[in-house]
Amino acid sequence: MDLDELVLRVHPGNGIVARFGGVVLAVVEPDASQDSLVDEILRVVEACVVEGPLPGRSLSRRLAALISQAEPDEVPSFAALAQVEGGLAVLLHGSIEATLSGPEGSERLSGRQAASWVDRIIDTPVDSVVVGGDGEAAAAADMRTSLREGVVAGGGLSLVAAAVAPEAPAAPSAPAAPSAPAAPGPGVTDLDGATDDPFLEDVDGAADPPDVPRWAAEPDDLEAALEPDPAGVADVNEEGDEAVGPVIKGVICARGHFGDPSAEYCAVCGTSMDNRTLHLVDGNRPSLGSLVFDDGTTADVDGDYVLGREPERDEAVVAGRARPLLISDDDLEISRIHAGVVLDGWDATIVDLGSANGTFISTPDETSWTRLIPHVPVVLSGGTRVRMGQRTILFDSPSSP
Repeated sequence: MDLDELVLRVHPGNGIVARFGGVVLAVVEPDASQDSLVDEILRVVEACVVEGPLPGRSLSRRLAALISQAEPDEVPSFAALAQVEGGLAVLLHGSIEATLSGPEGSERLSGRQAASWVDRIIDTPVDSVVVGGDGEAAAAADMRTSLREGVVAGGGLSLVAAAVAPEAPAAPSAPAAPSAPAAPGPGVTDLDGATDDPFLEDVDGAADPPDVPRWAAEPDDLEAALEPDPAGVADVNEEGDEAVGPVIKGVICARGHFGDPSAEYCAVCGTSMDNRTLHLVDGNRPSLGSLVFDDGTTADVDGDYVLGREPERDEAVVAGRARPLLISDDDLEISRIHAGVVLDGWDATIVDLGSANGTFISTPDETSWTRLIPHVPVVLSGGTRVRMGQRTILFDSPSSP
């Protein structure tokens, strides 16, 4: 059985469902005290995925070592399934169960049946797997979902053979997007003026994971997430006037400025929006702010970016859906393709693209850093700081304190 050949449907819930190459994971209803272990589990899964096409045995050993060193209350209920030679590795912990069905019958495994955890190798043919909270494994899956790669919210999952999986409703087709300018090629100038060698290897010999899933979405959704809105593409005219972004819904302030319908004050003139009727109109999205780097360099947040030592290699940059921001890093703590900034309506989001050392944020009211879950976008509020390696970036926007 090949996990990659099975369709994954997501059960509704407040946990996490993830799918990476050869591995699926379900975390059921974790509470706040278990967040750090959830993050660690996700990092272990991704680390095993890049080691090879059959990560099951390595994943089981690493997860067992991780949860054995933690306090019992810190470990969430979860199930991990991964490919091994000739079968499937299944690890269950806590109040979660899995029902595996195939030509030879069905088998039900429950995390409650073990004092520690269930760790099994299933070597009989399997054509469907249902995973859910203890006693809820048969919960109906959302038939509109078909997770191919990434991390999403959910309460469990169903894996079924493609031949018997009902087709999810087709998404409406979007108008074709106008062509975007060609992305800069190798030798793009760094933010500090230096030019990276796009074929330079890390001094420690470690290359970035080649095929780590990048976003919390299916591949088709990923392409749409980085693609400019169909209504228009950001552009800057020769006179250097303000960039004109894609057409989105907004409101007009008393002085005629187009702005965010959720804002309390106009970002241009500062006029209060309290007494304005929220009548939405179409308009070109203006810049949402600036990225201010620790060396004083700035970049307008008027489109999508990929950040890293060699961002021009990213598929979204090559296709012209995002622009590269090269970041110098003498310590090589920043990955070649490290993080992305993606605009969604009036929001700017930051997402870690599976970097080796992580991306961290700190909001204006926080004094500590929070590591982002890879491939899960987080909305940037004004004044939020972003850290990659030893470099820091401030998101400066009209909403900054």
